[in-house]
Amino acid sequence: MTKSDWPDWHCPNHTKRLKKEGKVLTCPGGDQFPIRNGVPRFVTTSYADAFGPEAKKYRTTQFDSYSGTTITRDRARQCVGEDLGRGACVTSIDITEAVDSN
Repeated sequence: MTKSDWPDWHCPNHTKRLKKEGKVLTCPGGDQFPIRNGVPRFVTTSYADAFGPEAKKYRTTQFDSYSGTTITRDRARQCVGEDLGRGACVTSIDITEAVDSN
């Protein structure tokens, strides 16, 4: 990931800009957030932990190419616009391990 691909992340506790140091995002206020598989982890545990393994097990069900639908493409176009795939930069956040399935 290049610097231009990396958004300016801010600490959820101190609202200060986070600095990438190796595999950790560090806050000047003292908080640290690990980066695993290229994804910053802002939540260590949550009620959503149970959804991660399920999403990994059934990971292809969300793919339009697998389901034969255009649901994901249509939803992305609603959010980003018709320029989807033409230089659009999209950042998403997921509090479960499901983010590791893609």
